[in-house]
Amino acid sequence: MSDPSSSTSAKSKEIAVPKEIKVRCSDGKLLVIEDFIIRDSKVLMESLEYANFDTEEIELALKSDGIETMIEFAEFFKNDGPYTPPKNHQDFGPLRREPADPAMVFLHDLLPAELDDFISALAFFAIPRLVDFMCNNILQRLEGRDTDGLREEYLLPNDYSSSEEYEIRRRHEV
Repeated sequence: MSDPSSSTSAKSKEIAVPKEIKVRCSDGKLLVIEDFIIRDSKVLMESLEYANFDTEEIELALKSDGIETMIEFAEFFKNDGPYTPPKNHQDFGPLRREPADPAMVFLHDLLPAELDDFISALAFFAIPRLVDFMCNNILQRLEGRDTDGLREEYLLPNDYSSSEEYEIRRRHEV
């Protein structure tokens, strides 16, 4: 079975990637997606086989906020070379960054509503580098945290009584 990420890289060499693609968002806003994002997006690379993006704009059922956040986040990786996804979750070494790294701070500072729209955009465009970095960021933020620390980090309410929490932990052997 072939690696799906390698097919995206191979296609980017075969297909002429435009400098930009214009997308019309569900809220009517027109955004420009640059070539470095196009190359990393499985969806956009596959779409290049069927559409002429030099003259057409793509209509999307996504809000501009999420796409703008995705574009801003992608800028942190603009000068990185081709991406090879890790084989498993323990192979995230190259994606690990210090908490003060600008990409880490960017993710940390997103509000829950912004995060929802951002995740929708990432899921739609299928950009493995950004999805993997985000997953690694979550893993790094979970490391060494107890329940109270996680609730504080992710603004989760503590709406369980001590006996309810004990029962849940017992049931799930946590």
